Amino acid sequence: MWSQYGEEHRGVCLVFSKAGFRKQVSALKKAEEDRVYEGCVSYKDFSREAIDARTLNGNKLKEMPIGEYVASHLDGHYKALFLEKAQDYRDENEYRFIFANSVPGFTYVPIDDCLKVVVVGVRLPTVYRGLIAQLAHEVRAEYKSLHWHNGRPYLSDR
Repeated sequence: MWSQYGEEHRGVCLVFSKAGFRKQVSALKKAEEDRVYEGCVSYKDFSREAIDARTLNGNKLKEMPIGEYVASHLDGHYKALFLEKAQDYRDENEYRFIFANSVPGFTYVPIDDCLKVVVVGVRLPTVYRGLIAQLAHEVRAEYKSLHWHNGRPYLSDR
């Protein structure tokens, strides 16, 4: 994935504790209408579930308040809406958390207690490595560097 998301190995990969991140996201839930969804992404081309998830039911919209309808629709279709990607990405192994709350805008999720490892790509400019290593140390995360040998990746402490 470094070639697609890591700017040709010039990027940084953050490794989290799933349980720790789940705890941080769950702590953000303040209201009954707030929703937390999570799961492994499945890789398939457009499914019947994806079509249903992107279709609104006008009759139900007439019968119930919009907020209640949206919550019901998300509960029933979150997998198709947020946990599906095209088969082109099938070599990924992605896990997602989705936090849907009643407050507009971005939500800050503290990561200092759940960040475990910071991995820098092989082509990350040297000038940034020391600073990134220092920041990783400050938040008690391991610092690793990605390398390649005989076509296989490996991690080192340098």
